[in-house]
Formats: sequence, C-alpha cells, structure tokens
Amino acid sequence: DVYTDGTGVGNGSELMGQYSNDFQYNGRTSIKNTIPNGYTGSGSFGGIVQFLPHASVPDYPQKGDEIWVRVRMYVPSSYEFTSGGSKFMRLWQTGTTSGYNDLYLTPNDSQGRPVWFINEHAESSWVATGLSDQTILRDTWQTVELYMYLDDKDAELGGLARVKAWVNGVLEIDSNERRTLSDPDGYLREYKMFQYWGNDGSPKTQSIYTDIVEIRTSVPPNRDADGFPFIGV
Repeated sequence: DVYTDGTGVGNGSELMGQYSNDFQYNGRTSIKNTIPNGYTGSGSFGGIVQFLPHASVPDYPQKGDEIWVRVRMYVPSSYEFTSGGSKFMRLWQTGTTSGYNDLYLTPNDSQGRPVWFINEHAESSWVATGLSDQTILRDTWQTVELYMYLDDKDAELGGLARVKAWVNGVLEIDSNERRTLSDPDGYLREYKMFQYWGNDGSPKTQSIYTDIVEIRTSVPPNRDADGFPFIGV
C-alpha cells in the first residue's frame, strides 16, 4: 500500500536525474533534475514510477481507491519556470481510454496561485487553482502533496471523485468538480514527476532538486488542519 524504496515499483521505473550533494533534505543526497537549454523535457525530465501490483497492493489503483503522492523539492532562486505551468505531478490512467491527471506548478500565474489541476483527457478546462496567494518558495526544501479519490463521475453526477493538493501543509486545491478517471474501468499505471517543462523550452540549462518521493494507496496516519488524512510535511 506504499510505493517506496522499490516496493511495488515496476521494472520500467527510473529517475532521470543524478544523485547530488548540492542540496540535501535531512542530510541525505537528493536527485538533481536538469533540463537543458531549449528542451521541453518531454519524457526526459524528472522520473517515472510504474505501479506494479504486489502482496499488499494486489491490483492497480482503480475506481473506489484513494492515492496520495508526496514529494520534497528544492527550487533554487535562479530556476526559471515556464510562463504558463510546468507539469509537476502526472498520474497516467488507462482503460477504455487513457489520459493524465496533472498537477501543474504555476508560480508565474498573474493571480499569484501556485498550483493548477486538470484531467487532460476527461476535461477540457482547468478545475481549480490554488486557494491562497502562497507562491513556490525558493532556496529551501518544501513539500508538495497530491490526493485523488478515483472515480469516473464527479459530484454533480453522483460520483465521489475528489482532488486535493497541499503545498507545505497548506491546502491549495480541494475540488469534487472533475472526475479522476475517464472511464469506470480505468486504473492508474504510472506516476511521472517533472515530466514536462513547457512548450516553449527551457530558457537555459537549469536544475531543480527532489527527495523522498512517497506514494500511498492506504490511508496515512497524519491529518491536515481540517482533519483530512494526508502524508504531511
């Protein structure tokens, strides 16, 4: 029920960065994810975790399941985001049709909202932006966490689909207005991190750092300020 340290991770999983001592969380090495000048980063920036059913998770995450993904990240002050949004957390779902649930980092948003979410296949519009004016912090470790209840129906259609996102323990997104699966037979196959920088290509060769990626399909013990389960900071 926890995809960490290789448990429940498929053979196609890989981190596309390098171990680094530049910045460390709790005295450990981190992963340095580098995007070259001019590159969009499609499939070559960040990493991929393929879910693999095992003893405690006998099947892929599917309708009726919940999933939490938490990442520690370090953004240097010199790092430049795209003018739109970078695809930070991507959960690929497949079934009759396939698509992505995407959490974008959008520190350059004109309204000062740091995170956006969209189901790229099931919906054609953004569901919700951040609830506060908090922006992505620089030159310090921070925590981003995504939660989804998997359902092909949103609340308006009587479904239970729900999306939450926290930045440094602060709830930024809470929405039941978009489905998280495109079809009732859909299921999650993999998680991609920093999979895409942006259409216009990075303006320079630059790096962002990540550490301690945790993915859970069992309810974590911690609770946020509203009493909702989350992995936490």
